[in-house]
Amino acid sequence: MNIIETQNLTKTYGDFTAVSHLNLHVRKGRIYGFLGPNGAGKSTLIKAILGDVPSTGRISFRDRENGPLRKMRIGYVPQSIDIEKYTPMDVYDLIASFCFRFPVFLKSRKIADEIREALAVFEADQLLYKSIGTLSGGELQRVLLSLAIM
Repeated sequence: MNIIETQNLTKTYGDFTAVSHLNLHVRKGRIYGFLGPNGAGKSTLIKAILGDVPSTGRISFRDRENGPLRKMRIGYVPQSIDIEKYTPMDVYDLIASFCFRFPVFLKSRKIADEIREALAVFEADQLLYKSIGTLSGGELQRVLLSLAIM
């Protein structure tokens, strides 16, 4: 079963065409990777599928046989993210603010355990209360991957 399909997906930036008439079929239960040189349109493709950049063509989602999408969650980790060194936010605050409807300043043991479990998948559970601005590039990527799977 195809869970994501694109038909003639095209994205241009002025005179530059980043993605041209792409037909893509993403099958359920498979893992995909996009390879290519810088500027080949890999990130643009993902951003178009996520609806972060406008494009032409058709994008459809399906989460069950013979039916439209009910609710699909897609995790995305950007190539880079700029965070000020003195941002008053720790890893708990970042992930909790995206994933839970609970005030982050009221720390919850249950939420912390769920976040720690996701961080542990990427060997980053020790970062739970570390300030976002002090993370190394690799630590930040592991935190963002944990956020994406949540």
